[in-house]
Amino acid sequence: MGRLWLNDVLQADLQPMREQLSHLSNALEGAICLRRQGASRVAVEEQAQALRRVAQQHQSFLDTLGADWRSLREFVSYRHLVGHFHGAVQAWQQAVLLDDGQESTCFRQCEQLGWTLLGEAAIVMDMFVQGMNFGDAEDDLLPYGVEETPSPVRGLLQRWRQWFSGAFR
Repeated sequence: MGRLWLNDVLQADLQPMREQLSHLSNALEGAICLRRQGASRVAVEEQAQALRRVAQQHQSFLDTLGADWRSLREFVSYRHLVGHFHGAVQAWQQAVLLDDGQESTCFRQCEQLGWTLLGEAAIVMDMFVQGMNFGDAEDDLLPYGVEETPSPVRGLLQRWRQWFSGAFR
């Protein structure tokens, strides 16, 4: 019973973060796809605004997480990265709004930070799971292996890897 209870606790602690990252990933991917498809400036501006809202919500969400999250060393750098990402999204949104010649540079910075952020989020989640004290190391508390994770994390990592491999070709 103890193992099942601990697994339920872990899943309950991870679920809100998974949902947040899913929203963030979808908003980022939507903005990137729309921008790369050559959509109208108005459509890109709306998508940039939506991404900014989601980034802002994610930043606020991090303030609601418990001490188990905040005690992670990786969490501190993650919060810092979230702030940089939010700033990059604001800069890109402003460049789109003003039809600034630096829009392309701002977009690339936003995209790079966004994928980096999602990769870091996966690491923070993994460190959170690893940091939980479940007793014997030999216990298999999760009902699935890491490679079988039924969460958006696997999808985020795949997108991040695709972006990363494409960015350096």
